[in-house]
Amino acid sequence: MLNIIDHARNITGQQKIHLLLGGTHLKFCSDDQLEKTLDRLEALDIDRLGVSHCTGLQTAQKLVERFGERFFYATVGSEILLEA
Repeated sequence: MLNIIDHARNITGQQKIHLLLGGTHLKFCSDDQLEKTLDRLEALDIDRLGVSHCTGLQTAQKLVERFGERFFYATVGSEILLEA
């Protein structure tokens, strides 16, 4: 996920990330890798994080603790309003 974020920032020239949405596959990370990933996500100052099933409930709880209102669980049928 972080590699994709870095690549997107490089090819677009945009550094600000307003929304991260989708499968994070963080459910399968080691504790050390998860903590490093969460630290990096926090440093990126992403406006909203919408994750899905492959994040895992325990990891989702850690995201809630770190990102508060910026976090949401993006289930089937979730609606996201993007403002220009």
